[in-house]
Amino acid sequence: MAEQMVCPYCKVPTEYYVEVEKTRGRRRITRYYRCPVCGAKIIDEIIEVEETSEGVVVRVLTNGVKKIVGGRPRRAPRNARRPKPRPKTVA
Repeated sequence: MAEQMVCPYCKVPTEYYVEVEKTRGRRRITRYYRCPVCGAKIIDEIIEVEETSEGVVVRVLTNGVKKIVGGRPRRAPRNARRPKPRPKTVA
């Protein structure tokens, strides 16, 4: 069984999506992971298919490194991150 991709920020399992954009004689297929918690988008692969007068041109835009786009979780205010220390009780 393959390992599931986890969000680099939240460390939760991500969901896999495929998005297709169609324009004049061109299609762009983007395959990516999205974090359900913070919304980080991690691009896996982009495929462009273009019709030309000479035929069909296919370009695969990946370099082996996944690209993270937006969705970085907001940090909590500094005083909300650390719990207040409990007072020590003397018995």
